[in-house]
Amino acid sequence: MKKILIALVTFAAAALAAGSLYAVAGDLVSNFRNDDRRVEGSGRIVTRTFDVGAFQGLKAFSCARVTLVKGSGPATVKIDDNLLPYLCLKVEKGTLRIGLKSEKGHFNNFRNVTLEVTVPCDGQIGELDGSGAAHIVAEPVITARELEIDASGASKIVAMVRCASCEIDASGVSLIEVGGTVSDTCEADASGASKIRMAVQCERCDMDASGSSRIQAEGSARTCSIEASGASHIDAEELRTEVCTAGASGASAIAVSCTRTLNATASGASSVRYKSPAGSDLSIHASSSGAGSIKRL
Repeated sequence: MKKILIALVTFAAAALAAGSLYAVAGDLVSNFRNDDRRVEGSGRIVTRTFDVGAFQGLKAFSCARVTLVKGSGPATVKIDDNLLPYLCLKVEKGTLRIGLKSEKGHFNNFRNVTLEVTVPCDGQIGELDGSGAAHIVAEPVITARELEIDASGASKIVAMVRCASCEIDASGVSLIEVGGTVSDTCEADASGASKIRMAVQCERCDMDASGSSRIQAEGSARTCSIEASGASHIDAEELRTEVCTAGASGASAIAVSCTRTLNATASGASSVRYKSPAGSDLSIHASSSGAGSIKRL
């Protein structure tokens, strides 16, 4: 009998504790939902100007649409009048940040908003970063020794560049379009369902695509390294290269153009397709496994 009473007391205590934990968890979930606030744009667009200090990088977030123009002077902002308290436009550690910020302690879900920002600059920028649903369009040629371009979420970045090295990174469902001259190395990395389109002249080009992402490249590179996995596609048929290494796996696909040496591997259900100009003496080192294939275009 004593053992039964002890068991019942233990069970009751456990049930009480479980009930308390459940209540606490419920409160946390409720608080989280209450902190998720939807903010609608009023539709009444106002124009404001803001002085912007010198900056070497740009980060646009939320739903900001930023246009960089050649020149100097204040930034011009077109925005719903009720969103002015949420506007972030400031330089932090050399980086200009533009977007809509949430209230302290809350997460704001901005809907149907207008945030268009025009920023004069000299084009000497080492970083372009877009996240959320931000858009960045650079009208002047972006010049830097080392340039980083990063797009995530559903953001979009369009730029012409002139630099020694360039790193391009796209993730989520973002899009990056880049053209220009890179004197040394251009690296492009796409993941998720993102897309990269580039037209570049460079010494070396490295491309890596995963997930269901796509990279389209044209121009020229003396050497090129290409890796594709998952269901990704890399179309470098219009990128003229001398020496190219291409590796495809999963259900990915690669197309390349090469004049001198091609090292190609394909595994799973992937494919590598190649072409070379008429009269070129192309040396091919190919290895395939599974249903992988390596063929001339």
